[in-house]
Amino acid sequence: MTDHNYDHFGYRKSVAEHLADAAASVGDTAPPPDPAALDFDPVEVSPGMWQLPTETNPNRFFRTYTEARREGITAAANARREYANYVNALPPEIKSVGQEVNEAYEAGRAAAMSEGITPEAWAVSAEIRAAYLPETKTGAELWHEHKRNRH
Repeated sequence: MTDHNYDHFGYRKSVAEHLADAAASVGDTAPPPDPAALDFDPVEVSPGMWQLPTETNPNRFFRTYTEARREGITAAANARREYANYVNALPPEIKSVGQEVNEAYEAGRAAAMSEGITPEAWAVSAEIRAAYLPETKTGAELWHEHKRNRH
């Protein structure tokens, strides 16, 4: 449909499929090197022959400094992209407020189920949920706390 391999009307992956692909591709691969620690400036290896220090192919040379420099800029951009993709794919270390609330809810629900409360009773009764869930603040309480901590 287009020249750049993007099919607008093609099959879209769900979030679960993207996560499954990411988990399958992770494996035991080593993380890419930090591009800040790499050197992409060309080095003259012999008169009129330039090479990048980070080049993995030892037989790849460039005839001019400008050609080698352009390839170094491209290699640096690719290394930054790969490293950013790796860092963005890492699981976040800090939990969001929603994740903490969800964990508290699931822990309270598990405690209730372990004491013999049925899932139907849990879903229907606010009193049962209140007995097992931690106290939550209302929007007004949160707003007053925010105003107190603002200054």
